[in-house]
Amino acid sequence: MPRVRIAFIGAGVMGRHHIAVAERNPEIEIAGVAEFSPETREKLAARGYATYSDHREMLAALRPEGVVISTPNAFHAPAAIDCLEAGAVPLIEKPVSDTLEAG
Repeated sequence: MPRVRIAFIGAGVMGRHHIAVAERNPEIEIAGVAEFSPETREKLAARGYATYSDHREMLAALRPEGVVISTPNAFHAPAAIDCLEAGAVPLIEKPVSDTLEAG
């Protein structure tokens, strides 16, 4: 059975936790990680992951099936919209947004 190609947006504490869980799942292929921090990107690249500073570039380059979004709350909705527009299914940490108007 083919593995599901998943990408990650955000590799802070929760993002790294989600990546660690995905690493243990034989049905998941980690396609790549988009992360703002250059230091975190370097660490992930050293582990063999494709890394990006801009999640939109990652979505265009990798075309993942799904994306786990673990960013600060204000960025959840915009990142999810970008995923949907790229044809990827987003998994969003709650809340979807930091304000009712933005969500």
